[in-house]
Amino acid sequence: MLESLVNALVALWDHPGVQAVAGILGLILAIATVIGVSWQLLKRSTKAPPSDGQPIPTAASELEQAQLIQRNRFILQSICLDYYATPFGRQLISPLKPMEGLREADPIPLLVDPNWLPAVPIPFKQIKLHWSPDTPPSTHLDSALDHRLEFELKKRKSQNRPVYRLNSASAGAGGLELTFSHDTYVSYVNTCEAMLWSTAVATVRFLISRGYTKFVPDREYEILRASANTIMTNDPYRTKVVPNLFTNRCASVGVNALTIIRRQGSFPIFLMHRRGEVNREASSTYHVIPAGTFQPILWNDREHATEFDIDFTLLREFAEECYNDKADEEGHLDDSIAEIRKKNRRLDATLQLHAQGAIKTFFMGLSIDPVTLKPEVLALCLADLTTLKASIGEFQEQYEGVRVQEPFDRQRIADLLERAQQERLLSAAMGCLALAHKHFDFITSELEGLPQ
Repeated sequence: MLESLVNALVALWDHPGVQAVAGILGLILAIATVIGVSWQLLKRSTKAPPSDGQPIPTAASELEQAQLIQRNRFILQSICLDYYATPFGRQLISPLKPMEGLREADPIPLLVDPNWLPAVPIPFKQIKLHWSPDTPPSTHLDSALDHRLEFELKKRKSQNRPVYRLNSASAGAGGLELTFSHDTYVSYVNTCEAMLWSTAVATVRFLISRGYTKFVPDREYEILRASANTIMTNDPYRTKVVPNLFTNRCASVGVNALTIIRRQGSFPIFLMHRRGEVNREASSTYHVIPAGTFQPILWNDREHATEFDIDFTLLREFAEECYNDKADEEGHLDDSIAEIRKKNRRLDATLQLHAQGAIKTFFMGLSIDPVTLKPEVLALCLADLTTLKASIGEFQEQYEGVRVQEPFDRQRIADLLERAQQERLLSAAMGCLALAHKHFDFITSELEGLPQ
C-alpha cells in the first residue's frame, strides 16, 4: 500500500500543471525572503548610532572626575576586588577573602572573615557588643579632600550626627564580639567614603593617561579590571588603610536586612528598594529594605542602653522605609526614646511586634565593602503580612525611592545576582541575597513558624 501511495505522488508531481504551481510558489517565497532581508538591513541603517560614552573631564575638579566613575560603582567594586587578589592586596586583607557567590567564578564583592559568618542565621542577642569610650578619634586622610567632601555633604543637607564606630571584631568560643566607640558621620565620610572618591579619581587619571577622552563603562570594564594594580598604585589612600584594622578609619557600620514577608494563601515576597537621588549614600542603586547606619537617634546618646542595639537600628529603619515613620527627624532629636515612640506610632508598633516574636530578626554575617572599607552587617527580617496590616497598617510610599516586591524563591534570587551589574545592586544587598539563597530552607522554616 505504501509503494502504491509513493507511485501516485510521483505521477502527480510529473504532471505539468503541478510543476507550474510549485514554480510560482517558489518564486513568491524567494521574493519574500529578499524583501525581509532588505527590510532588516534598512532598519539597521536607520537605527541611532550607539552611545559613544561620557566625556572625561580632564580639566575638572577631582570631585567632578570622581563622580563620573562613582556613578558606575560596579566598576569600582571589581577593581578593588581584583586589587585585593594581588599578592600585595592579599597581605592587606589577610585573613579576609571575597565572599563566596552562588558560583565560584562570581564572588560577592564583599570581604569576609569566615569566622564572621555563622553556620545558620542567629538572633542578634547572641552577638556580644562591647563599649570602648577611650578610643582616640579617627585620623582624616587629607584635609583638602575633607573640605571637598564636606562641601558635598552640605549640598546633600547631611547632618554630622554621632555614629557607633567599630574598633574590633573577634570570633572566639563564645561567638562574635564587636567593640565600638563614638565618632561622627563626617569622620566616616572623610575616611571611608573618601576611599571611594580617591579610587574613582585614580581610575579617571588612569584613563586620561592612556589617551581616553570618553568613558564607556561596558567598553572600559575589562581594561580597568586588568589594570587594577596600576590604578591602585596611584591611589594615595588605598594602600595606607588595612581593611580589617578598623582603628585606621571611622568604621561606621551599615545595617542591611533582607525583609521577607509571609502571605496567607500565596508565596512569600522579599522587599527591595530602588534608591533615589535623595539618599545620602549609594543613590540610584538597588538595595535591601531596611538599610541604615548603626547610630543613635539622640545626639548625645543619652539613652545608650536602648540605642546601642543593632536590632533597634534595624527596626527603626524598617518603620521608616516601610511606613515613613522618621524617628530621627530634627524636631525629635531632643526628645526621649519614649516620646519618640509616642510620636511615631508605627515605630512603636514595630518594636512591640518584635518583642512579641511576630517580627523576627537574624544576624547572617559581618562583611566589609571593598570600595569604602565600610563594615556591613548582613541580616534578615521576617514578618507576616496579615499581622503587619492588623498592627501597623498598609505600607506607605517610599519617600527615598521606590519599594519593590520580589517573589522569594531561589531562582529569583539567582536571577538578581546574575543581573547585579544591570540592576545596580549594592554589595551589601548582594551579600544578603547570597546568604538568603544559602539559608533558604532555614528561612522557609522560620516563616512557617511565625505567629498567625
